[in-house]
Amino acid sequence: MRCKRFSVSMGLVFCLISGLRAEEFDRGGVTFPMEKISAERFGKVTGKEVNLLKNADLSAPLVKRSSEGWASSVWIFQKENRDKFEKDAPKLSSAKIADTESGKALELNRPEELETLMGKASPSFTTSFEQIVTLPDENGGMYRLSFDSRIRRFGKNACNQMVLLNYFDGSDPRPGRGKTTREYTYIHIDDAPEWHLFSKEFPIPPKTRDLTITIRADGCGVLQVKNPKLVKLDAVPMPLSVELAPGKLLDNTFVLASGEPGIIAFKFRNNLPPGTLKYGKIVMNLELPGVLSVEGTNAYFGKEIKSSDMTVSGEKWKRWELEVTPALIGSIRNSHSFNGWNIACAMISGKAPAGTQWNCRYFLTEQGKTVSSEETFTLKMAPSFSPVTAPKQFYAGFSSVSGDIRFQQPEAETRFAEFVGRTGTTLVTAGITPELAKKLYENGIRLVTSESYGFANGFRIGVMEEKKKPDDSKYLDVNGKPVMNGNVPATCPVAIYNRTPYYKEVVLPLLKSALEGRDGLQPNWEPYSFVNKGCFCDRCRDEFARFAKLSPEKIKEIWPQQLQVGYLYRDTAIRFRADQHARLIKTLHEDAVTLGAVKVGFCPEVGTDQIIRYPNSFQEQWEFTPYEYADRLKWLNVWGPYNWFLADQPYAYVKGANLPAWELSQRVIRDYREYFKNPAKRAKLMAMPHGSQCSMTAFGQPEGMAMDQLSSFLAGYDASILYYFPRGYDHRFWKALADSTALIAANEELVMNGRKKEGVTVTPQTPFPAPVENISPKYLPDVRTTDLLQVAAFEKDGRILVAVGNFWEKGNVVFTLRVPGLDANRKYGVLEKAFQRQFVPEKGNSFTGKALSDGILLHAGAMRWMFFEIIPAGKDSGRAITAADMRKELDRCRKENEAAAKAEAERDRALRSENEVGELKKLNAGILSCEPVVQDGKPMLRVTSGKNVLLLNPRGMALESWSVDGIERICPAYGLSAFWNPGRNGMVVDGNYRLKDQKISASELSVIGEFTTTVRNYPQLSGLKIAKTVTISSDLKQVSFEVKLTNTLATAMNDVGYRWNLIPAEWSNRNGGKLECGGQDFRRPGSNSLMILKCDPASETTIRKLFAVKPPSLKIQSGLFRFTIPGKAPLEAVFQPADQLAGIAIWDTPDMISATFEPFYAPALIAPGASVSFSASFKVK
Repeated sequence: MRCKRFSVSMGLVFCLISGLRAEEFDRGGVTFPMEKISAERFGKVTGKEVNLLKNADLSAPLVKRSSEGWASSVWIFQKENRDKFEKDAPKLSSAKIADTESGKALELNRPEELETLMGKASPSFTTSFEQIVTLPDENGGMYRLSFDSRIRRFGKNACNQMVLLNYFDGSDPRPGRGKTTREYTYIHIDDAPEWHLFSKEFPIPPKTRDLTITIRADGCGVLQVKNPKLVKLDAVPMPLSVELAPGKLLDNTFVLASGEPGIIAFKFRNNLPPGTLKYGKIVMNLELPGVLSVEGTNAYFGKEIKSSDMTVSGEKWKRWELEVTPALIGSIRNSHSFNGWNIACAMISGKAPAGTQWNCRYFLTEQGKTVSSEETFTLKMAPSFSPVTAPKQFYAGFSSVSGDIRFQQPEAETRFAEFVGRTGTTLVTAGITPELAKKLYENGIRLVTSESYGFANGFRIGVMEEKKKPDDSKYLDVNGKPVMNGNVPATCPVAIYNRTPYYKEVVLPLLKSALEGRDGLQPNWEPYSFVNKGCFCDRCRDEFARFAKLSPEKIKEIWPQQLQVGYLYRDTAIRFRADQHARLIKTLHEDAVTLGAVKVGFCPEVGTDQIIRYPNSFQEQWEFTPYEYADRLKWLNVWGPYNWFLADQPYAYVKGANLPAWELSQRVIRDYREYFKNPAKRAKLMAMPHGSQCSMTAFGQPEGMAMDQLSSFLAGYDASILYYFPRGYDHRFWKALADSTALIAANEELVMNGRKKEGVTVTPQTPFPAPVENISPKYLPDVRTTDLLQVAAFEKDGRILVAVGNFWEKGNVVFTLRVPGLDANRKYGVLEKAFQRQFVPEKGNSFTGKALSDGILLHAGAMRWMFFEIIPAGKDSGRAITAADMRKELDRCRKENEAAAKAEAERDRALRSENEVGELKKLNAGILSCEPVVQDGKPMLRVTSGKNVLLLNPRGMALESWSVDGIERICPAYGLSAFWNPGRNGMVVDGNYRLKDQKISASELSVIGEFTTTVRNYPQLSGLKIAKTVTISSDLKQVSFEVKLTNTLATAMNDVGYRWNLIPAEWSNRNGGKLECGGQDFRRPGSNSLMILKCDPASETTIRKLFAVKPPSLKIQSGLFRFTIPGKAPLEAVFQPADQLAGIAIWDTPDMISATFEPFYAPALIAPGASVSFSASFKVK
């Protein structure tokens, strides 16, 4: 059992008791075993589902005929390979049913000797298991195939694993010999060295009798598959679905504290064709034991709460009937997705012994007829909630979606407010009524703020139809057209800070309403869509002229073109817009305070990226930077980073998932305090870590949320609120919030009033994972590695507080704590107040300063911040943990953590292998040479010839730089391979290529790399091998790219749309060059555009949609292109095959230094094992 955590209000002091049992250490961990839950959810068979596979338990041997069970086969692609290797290669591989540590598994083993034999042709070797399944009927419907798999890769060449599904009718009596009823289905099996779930739901068309399932592996490696299942799902769904939210996506359990209220939530989905659902009065039926009752509903259930008695297993139960509002059902009528914003919530409460649990049922009816499947969940009782002492300085709480906690029954709101007070919460953000805000104040909440739709994203200030909006309040783009933020027209900043009639008549009433009975307005503030736009109305032009001190003649000359990216006044424009935005914020804050919101005022919710001074922060963030206005505010909310997992998808474990919150929080505080050095002249910072988002599919562990709250506290924030919360979260989440608040209250004196103590270290002494690498490459490029065991130390008045954070969720840790700078001979007590215990040496009850400097053993549970206080020795302060106790814990932890640590190391190895680029070689031949270099922490190849220099990046096998005669000819990432089809968004291949060859001669250098698409990087076209050759002439004036696309599958790839992704320097704002093509000249277009050479209508429609092209397509007559810069040598480009070149797509937005130039080809058919090739050649004349 875990040692009980005492509330800080108890203040008990225990006598020293030695001999602590090992199991009394809090080993930590997380509430939800998501890997297990995910496997059960995506792979389980329920109700009438039957596993249709023969020999599913693998207890029988393999068979020769796949219609009778699992059969195996071998194949080698391409005739020349078969002629060379079909005699010897099959002898090296094996297909068998193997015994593993967790049962029997199908195993396809292709050892490394196969690659030794076949060389580069080894990926052409494939072996498989196959089974032909006779379906239970020929009516079609939805089916699910699932299994557990793991993979080990061998050798250097590519290997690939997949499932192939083929569908046949009954026109031939022999199994699997009929006519196909639909095109085959290909699904990639993810590479992972540990067991992980494969689960795929797929439709089978009517008249299908046989389904052939092939589990195939290509190249060298070992694939193991266990627990294979094929089940038919419900063919005819009910009109509606209802789901416990978020519990159905977690462990399908709702935990309720005895005597406390709990907010249970439900989501709904329409299962009929969009627009066809007809509905009347839809009623939620919720069956609960008699000791529990429904006490309140939010606005998405009816206000009337009905119930009827029933008996379940001899016990008294009640069926509660809650009408679902027509507006909520109507909102899902035209979709097939669960509603995720407006959630129906009910407050339930009751008393029962802790540990009591029931299987409860819920379903929907219409006029007594059931219109949804009947669902069940486990309702479990927890102990009553012990009130937590609230922090006095730090503000801890949550941000709620308004409708979740606004109950229609006043008594329910009162109970909720009382409950929130008992959790130690002191800050709530929600669009609630002044009456509920008053009840929260009465229960100890010190700050209540609201959000408002009328204030958001920098310039959505006030809500009004565009046609009715006054001209002097409109935010205009560079072409003089109104700019929209969503469906709301943006507002010119001048109209706000000059307090125009629009501001007084529209904005101020909205502000007053949002602030009524509350301490401030806290709007979502994401102005990213306004980057490099700026308002270009006449008022802003005049304001810019005054800001830049420009004459009327000069402003007329440079406005608006010279304010764009790459032009002379770009940086001045950034500073001007920052000043405008700051004046807008300050105006809203001043008026918020005047309206009575004196504690908070106007507190925008800005992203972490707006505070961190990362390398490109000026260009990307300064137009709306808080550094221009935070000195005039009382509070500033800084949200993110958000750490979540998507529970409606198979779960993927991430090592140290909550570490980014800690690292980025520290950087926010560092950069913010460096800029605003005087605490009295900077806004207090409020953190906002993740709670629940993405239509209630993106969740975190309760322990993760607690870690994030404590990380914000320790980093130096003044407040922290979970976003969103509770959103249906049960007692387990509330308890984690309360526990973290209790720890904050117990330690805030030293953290907030003390000073940081440097040099304190913690070192794991038990098996522990390697650090996380490159935790945030963009925002923290200087942080290469981050340890999963973190420490923060503070000192004040002779006391030292050491907080130790274990961010590894799979294991607790015994570590050595070293505290420098203490008096070597003085004695100190080491306390852990949360557990009322004291750590002591073998003899005595205190450590010397030297012992603490040398190091003592302590313990931290998995996913826990642990707090240790070091004080001058005095009176004993709790249960004694001796050094001998810690050595016993050390031995236990070493044994128990070994397997988990090894599994982490294997995952790290697999991830590194996937991203390795291979060896870059130093070569030379005459004036031409190349050598490996590192730029921005990434390996690259630097090529030189005289004064000409080129930089090749294995990431994308593209050019980062190409300088000829001192002139830069490209923008970075030049020559990326990309696809415009299949898939709604296509794909840009910007991952690492594995280098296969590098050759140099007196005439040229060639570099070859390979990249294979997978379900992770391109699910619509996985299994495509891209062999890319970059050839560079000896004088570096010619560069060519050639790609060979090879279909590694056994089935054809249809409509493969290839394109080149190029960013020419000639079209940059600085160069002002042009493109010549077929006697036509083209300047940079200024918007997304399309040039058509010869393109079929369907392809043109697809690519126009992909590139969001609005203007009509331009017709061009030639496939030869010439880029020119005034006074410089031209650059000629040729794209082959010329007869397949369809046109040029261009992506061009105001924030880009240059537009893209993307030649695209007609869609290609690539047969199994076949290839197609494309090339692009560039020459400086």
